[in-house]
Amino acid sequence: MRKSVFILLLFCIALLPLLSIYNCQSFNASAKNIGTIIVDPAHGGSDPGATAFHTINGDELTFFEKDMTLQVALLLKEKIAKNYPDINVILTRNDDTYLSLEDRKAQANSATLGNNGLSLFVSLHINSSYSADKRGYQLFIPAPNYTANNIALAEKVSFSFTSMFGEDLPYLGLVKENAYIPNNSPLVLLVELGFITSPEDITLLHSEHGLEKYATALANGIASYIAAQ
Repeated sequence: MRKSVFILLLFCIALLPLLSIYNCQSFNASAKNIGTIIVDPAHGGSDPGATAFHTINGDELTFFEKDMTLQVALLLKEKIAKNYPDINVILTRNDDTYLSLEDRKAQANSATLGNNGLSLFVSLHINSSYSADKRGYQLFIPAPNYTANNIALAEKVSFSFTSMFGEDLPYLGLVKENAYIPNNSPLVLLVELGFITSPEDITLLHSEHGLEKYATALANGIASYIAAQ
């Protein structure tokens, strides 16, 4: 009897990743001190960002960074809003519109923070390389925001990505760099989702299946950070 129960338990555990792959984790914890999350899909309009050409199923296709960052951003906003209705979720752009860095910064700084006093700024990018072998995602924190709280957020996001993608998307690490930051957002994370020049990464960035996984990984990482506060 005990052996049968043990086998059933193992079977249920094995099924969990399959059952949750498209679902953002559900947390009962409130958003604590985060009142606004600003999701920033990089580039847009006349600024396509990184560009690459790939042949998929016999078709020669052109890929633009601006399109895929927007697709992930739209899905991410939907997941955060569903999980945390008390958080104000803002997209710096919700269509193929050009925005300067100053435009994005102004939007972030004018955001209504609601009853809580902090905002979280997540900027989505896609990398490129001269080598098609270069692949994987990477996280960046602007130097002025390189704090214990921001590092904890990055760690939650990287753990969520690893749980979601496993070896299908290597992690290239966390980098502290000088970058523009919205003044009102003490929590800032720049995410390079993958390499547009990588045939392996583009299979994720090009498919609905892959884009859903990206948005879910980001949403789960943010939710895990909130729950831990």
